[in-house]
Amino acid sequence: MNEQRPFPTFSRLARAASDQIGPLFRRARNLALRKFDAGLVYRQLASMLRGGIPLPQAVGFLTEEFRPPVAAGLSGLRQSLEAGTPLSAALEPLPETWVPREDRAAIAAGERAGRLPEVLDGLAADRERQVVLTNRVRSAMAYPIVVLSLAALVILVVLWKVVPTYAALYAALWSQLPLSTRILIAVANAGIHVVWVVLPAFVVWFVWFRGRVLRRLPFLRAIDASLVELRFARLLSLLLSAGVPFDEALALCEPGAGRPDLSHQVRDAAERIRNGEKPSDALRGLSFLSPVFLWFLSGSEDRGDFVAVTAAAAETAEERYAASLDLAQRIAEPLAVALLGLLVGFLVVACYGPMFRLVSIVGY
Repeated sequence: MNEQRPFPTFSRLARAASDQIGPLFRRARNLALRKFDAGLVYRQLASMLRGGIPLPQAVGFLTEEFRPPVAAGLSGLRQSLEAGTPLSAALEPLPETWVPREDRAAIAAGERAGRLPEVLDGLAADRERQVVLTNRVRSAMAYPIVVLSLAALVILVVLWKVVPTYAALYAALWSQLPLSTRILIAVANAGIHVVWVVLPAFVVWFVWFRGRVLRRLPFLRAIDASLVELRFARLLSLLLSAGVPFDEALALCEPGAGRPDLSHQVRDAAERIRNGEKPSDALRGLSFLSPVFLWFLSGSEDRGDFVAVTAAAAETAEERYAASLDLAQRIAEPLAVALLGLLVGFLVVACYGPMFRLVSIVGY
């Protein structure tokens, strides 16, 4: 006897659909965690350690939230922790792009002081602040970049399609063409054939050297200095709060400030502190530090309260950075719109100016 299939009611259809959609949502969730997120890992580990969960088990819970490439590294970390290896030493096989060496030093200091959850919370807060700063910069640069890209697209279309048509139309009137029209035709004849080579080369050059290029602009120079000081102060405060000595913390800040060209200044300052010089005098050689930071530091040398002072200096640097970024955004947006207006106006005058003159002559 043939078995009768159940009648496909709505509830059965909904259950079947959920059975198919559930794995898709789980795979989509895993796609969102395909990269190692240091801030998320630090925050989750600190929360689970405070909840009494052993460190190897906490790392095992995090392993399930990542895709295989990252999960494999976390699995090796869990095995090392289960073998009795401290967290700072178990992190050594992981890439430095995942866990920088300044983070490893802070974790090692937190383990020695018995303050590992607090240190992990501090590292997580620092990563979250970096994400916020990155998003603010992207938000500030989005509008000018879109406007300038639109201007470049308009110029390419005009040079590629519009100008050759008008050049053929005005060929008989070449001696009577205005200067703007002659410049536009000359640029179109000379540049349209090489633009497909020059434009990609310019994009590659800008992407590769964008830091050095943008840093030379007058209104971005102050923003870059404030950002470097902010990163430096945040990282120095975090390392000092974890119990790292001042000279060692300063040496670890060498790559963390985000400016490889200034690393030698940080290295020289750390060496001067090891030789017995006061921190405020040694840090005067850092070109990216403001007088406010040095004033804060010199006032705390007698008390030895460097943690609170560097945290306060970081807050001041963050306020100054936010103000500089807001001012640059207010200046860049109208400048981009004005530049787009000037380009469009020049193209209109260069293309339609001779036509208006021709119409007036024919009408006369």
